[in-house]
Amino acid sequence: MLDSILIATSGLSGHQKGLKTISDNVANMNTPGFKSGRPQFADVFLNEAGDPRNETSNPLPGGGLDVLRTTTSFTAGDIRETGRDLDMAIDGTDFFVLRDDRGEIFFTKSGRFEFNPAGRLVSTENGHEVMSLKGQQLAGPLELGSLGTNPPKISTLVTFSGNLTSNVSSTADTEHTIDNIKVYDAQGGQHVLKLKLVSNPTSGSGVWQITVTEGVSTLSTVGQQFRMIGSIPDPTASEVVVTIRSPDGRLTPVALRLGSDVTGYSTGTSSSLAVKSSDGYAPGTATKISFNDLGVLTVNYSNGQVSTGGQIALAKFASTDDLQTVSGALFEQRGATKPRYVASGVNSTLRAANLELSNVDLTGQFSDLILIQRGYQASSQVLSTASEMIQDLYEMKSR
Repeated sequence: MLDSILIATSGLSGHQKGLKTISDNVANMNTPGFKSGRPQFADVFLNEAGDPRNETSNPLPGGGLDVLRTTTSFTAGDIRETGRDLDMAIDGTDFFVLRDDRGEIFFTKSGRFEFNPAGRLVSTENGHEVMSLKGQQLAGPLELGSLGTNPPKISTLVTFSGNLTSNVSSTADTEHTIDNIKVYDAQGGQHVLKLKLVSNPTSGSGVWQITVTEGVSTLSTVGQQFRMIGSIPDPTASEVVVTIRSPDGRLTPVALRLGSDVTGYSTGTSSSLAVKSSDGYAPGTATKISFNDLGVLTVNYSNGQVSTGGQIALAKFASTDDLQTVSGALFEQRGATKPRYVASGVNSTLRAANLELSNVDLTGQFSDLILIQRGYQASSQVLSTASEMIQDLYEMKSR
């Protein structure tokens, strides 16, 4: 009967440990990237010497309950949109790669990231650095670096498109003005130019005299003109170059050019010539920092430019049996097999502004909870019965 008490006690202890695993699963049902565990029970048979591993002697029935290592379920959790640019989910079996301040490597499915004050991408949960990829090797932490701002670009060319009417009737426009032509000097300063075109019927249709001004200053020279040959620009008279000056005195030449799609049709009485493109821009600050589906850092700037940076590394494991759970939805690699480091799109795909939720199935957890509860109750009944039988034995001796 004393053996029965010990066996029942092992049942109570084992089911208590099982309840702990279930309670941990339920408590983390809303933890992104959490992977649920499952308790593993095993029976114990003792030989006559009380050694469960000695197979040389005849086993005796019933040694109690043993709780093995809790196994982790790596089934995918639901992926849910968050609207936050630096949140990322992995649609597939790969893992993010993190590094702590001691240089140790961890793996996770939780993609809640942010840039720290040093410009490095880190996990919001523990501050571990997110590793980048170069080829098939880790290339250090992913950094924003100089991508926080976008340097200016000097303007060299402004291109126009549209139609310059060749209609010479009395109702046709003889002047056409393009305001607000923005160009940028050597220091990134903005200059707003005005282009005024005046047709000269005495010189024939399709001839336009040019005046370029900045405020009250005239930048063009007398006699400069655009000419059309039929309905297309004359290659020898389709460009004018003006010079702008930066505050430090540097001069920047800027070409104003009729594009290849400019026409000189006579239909209508007004011209539609307008700016098509300009190759310069002002300094820009980051307005949006995100990652594309390949895990490449993408930065949008206030000046309309876009830059790209490093690429997030993903880890591919031949078997998840080599992963050991640690706190913070993290895993350590404990086996001998090393992971392969790959980019998004090889085995899995990154989904920006999304998070992978936990894979806890409440229905299954509550079912297991009922079984754990029944096992605990039954073990307690056995313990109580064995105790009562011992008490009866004591009472027999006292009679």
